[in-house]
Amino acid sequence: MKLDEVSSGSVYIDTNVLYMYLRADSAHLPTIQTFLRRVVRGEIFAVVGILVMDELFYRLLLAQVKDATKRNPLDVLREDLPGAITAHGRTVDAVMRKLLAPYART
Repeated sequence: MKLDEVSSGSVYIDTNVLYMYLRADSAHLPTIQTFLRRVVRGEIFAVVGILVMDELFYRLLLAQVKDATKRNPLDVLREDLPGAITAHGRTVDAVMRKLLAPYART
């Protein structure tokens, strides 16, 4: 089923939906934005597993390292994992917090 075919009810969101939203995949961004707006408004109940969030953080970290260093991110992580996380983790953390802000409990 495609995102724009979901009319209501519960749906499990995979990592790719969130990743393409955060990385601004121009081909799919309008559809994803519409879908997520419907989730925020409560028209659709979205379920996201903790492993999805873990994979999302990892994929975003790889993308951030690649963008910043213009190198293979796995090579950078293998050379200095703590340093790479220190250098790029805050950026990924900020993006993740922004994603989750509509759902934060006060």
